[in-house]
Amino acid sequence: MTVGILLLAAGRSVRFGSDKRLALLPDGKTVFETTLGNIQASNLPVLVCLENDVDDAAKICDRMCANFIVCENANLGMGYTLAAALEQSGPDAQILVAELIPAIVKWNREYLGHLAGRPLLDPRVRVAQEDVVKTIGKQRSAWDAILLDVDNGPAGLTRRANDRLYGNSGLKASFDALKPGGILAVWSSAVDEAFTRRMKGSGFETKMVSVRARKSGKGSKHTIWLGKKP
Repeated sequence: MTVGILLLAAGRSVRFGSDKRLALLPDGKTVFETTLGNIQASNLPVLVCLENDVDDAAKICDRMCANFIVCENANLGMGYTLAAALEQSGPDAQILVAELIPAIVKWNREYLGHLAGRPLLDPRVRVAQEDVVKTIGKQRSAWDAILLDVDNGPAGLTRRANDRLYGNSGLKASFDALKPGGILAVWSSAVDEAFTRRMKGSGFETKMVSVRARKSGKGSKHTIWLGKKP
């Protein structure tokens, strides 16, 4: 089959209380079936990529006559990082979100925002639709903290350009952009000892911690680096 549209629906997040793909929209339909239905309306061939333990999503594909394949290892979230940062920030905090893909901003503003408590509507938040590398490079000694939740981490697969974030030059840019005492926090889906060494070599006082994906202590293990600028 020639694929006209590939729907990537293999990420699994229950951080909103349930599988985000099966979250109900105001019309009573799930996010997944609404998205799939809108794509099918184009009359182009569709192939859906699912995780291996999402029976409900597979049943929706069968019911809507959509072909699907299984991705054995996938995880992606939308909006939760910002919501968590707001929970830990004071009333005078200012948070700038850098997002490269305009559609993701649109989805969070119009369709998925309620799942994370609509963090983009918080008056403390501004959005820059640009490459985060550009955002970091604009100012020196300006930020109290930089949180990088990009791709899958230092070994990210989506954009090779992410090396500009996690390589030596990217780490130097983050170091320069932080105020003294500022923190660089980097999320990853896996441990990367080489990245730990690069952070230390860039001048950060570095700590690497492993956490579970869910507040209950369950789920896959994630890695977070915390680098403090002296």
